[in-house]
Amino acid sequence: MKMERKLIGRVGVDSGQLLIIDPCYIDANWKKENESNIIGVRFWGSGRENAIQFLQYKNHIVESDNEGYGFVRIDNQEQVEIVQHDLNEFLKLDLGMVVFTTVNDGSYQEVCKLTMSEEQSGQYKNVLGCAFQSGFGDGLYEVYATYKDYGIKNQQDKRIAKVEIVLIED
Repeated sequence: MKMERKLIGRVGVDSGQLLIIDPCYIDANWKKENESNIIGVRFWGSGRENAIQFLQYKNHIVESDNEGYGFVRIDNQEQVEIVQHDLNEFLKLDLGMVVFTTVNDGSYQEVCKLTMSEEQSGQYKNVLGCAFQSGFGDGLYEVYATYKDYGIKNQQDKRIAKVEIVLIED
């Protein structure tokens, strides 16, 4: 059986990650940010440990994980603004640099959690898709299909046997 590899397109990346998913699952399973619930504020940077102590002093309950993030679990915009105010106050004290962002339970955040893991990838929503980091981040990546002929005798029956996204050239 003859195999043929062919450029079928390019995929643009602006978030440093890709998600492979059957389009029929998107409408029923993708939760947009404006449809999601706030779950907390995540922060990281060289001043993370000092920021944890500062936020605890301000009576926030702060979680810390092995991936280098601090996290304050909250559930409404008013609490977000209080934590962000306190983090800005921390930055003015010049006790170290931190970057912070609001975290919600939207689908994009779920994908980010997978791609920011140690494996840089993971299964999205059990088996609906597969997410992964894209090589060196943002860019335009070539997508190749390898076709295989499954035909019998003189009857051609070409089908895509695999798809390859070239994230980093060999």
